[in-house]
This record gives sequence, structure tokens and C-alpha cells, in this order.
Amino acid sequence: MHPIIYTDPFGALGRWSGLLDGLTEDRFDRGRVPAVDFEDHGDHYLVVADLPGIKPEDVNISLDGDVLRVEGERADTVEDRDGDAKRYRRVERAFGSFKRSFRLPADVDPESVEAHGEHGVLRIRLGKHAATQPRRITVQTH
Repeated sequence: MHPIIYTDPFGALGRWSGLLDGLTEDRFDRGRVPAVDFEDHGDHYLVVADLPGIKPEDVNISLDGDVLRVEGERADTVEDRDGDAKRYRRVERAFGSFKRSFRLPADVDPESVEAHGEHGVLRIRLGKHAATQPRRITVQTH
């Protein structure tokens, strides 16, 4: 008796779709949109974004309800140091504006949001409401 082998015909389509999306995506958009990590530290969340070449004061961060937005622009100078127009032989670095939006968990306290930028890394600390943080309850004896 042969074992029954189940194959998912639609699973292969999903894998191909993801591969094709990667091929048709503008390669400059991929470099322009910053990579972001979203960490849970118990009493707060930490959003860490790579923003090389962007000054912290040139980044706009907003919180609208439960949506955090990070926007900015990585500008390219059109002139070199001598004031002459640049002539490229190869361009791999991406320039232009970017926008990232994140829907935040319900336990984020909007009054406790802080942002710090240094060495091309943006860190956004999002505190949690005190009511949502676990607390230890002591068992009392009589």
C-alpha cells in the first residue's frame, strides 16, 4: 500500500508570486526604504530604523491614533565638492523620499513616545500603559 501524498497546488503559486514581485520591484525603492526592527522589552517597545546619511532633524515622526509614521528624504547632491556637476559611471546608493507606517499594539501609551537618532540609527521608544504591564501580586497570610 502506498502512502497518500498531499501537495498544495496553490502553495507553489504563492512562492512564484513572491519571487516575481521581487524581480519587478524597483531596486531603488528597496534601498530607499529603511530597514526597521520592532522589539518588545516588557515595559516598552523599541523601534530601530537604519537611516544612513540622514540627519535626525530631517526625519519626521508622527503618531496618529495607533499608527506610527516615519518619513524623510535621503538627498543626493547634484554637484561635487568643486561645484561641478557630478558625472556617474555607476549608481547603487538610493536617494529620495521614504515613508514607513506601523500599526501599533493597543497597549502603547502615546504620551510616552521618545525618539533619538545617532550614527544613522533612529530609535523610537514607545512606553506601554501601566495597566497593561504585568504586576506581581503577593499572597498574604493571616
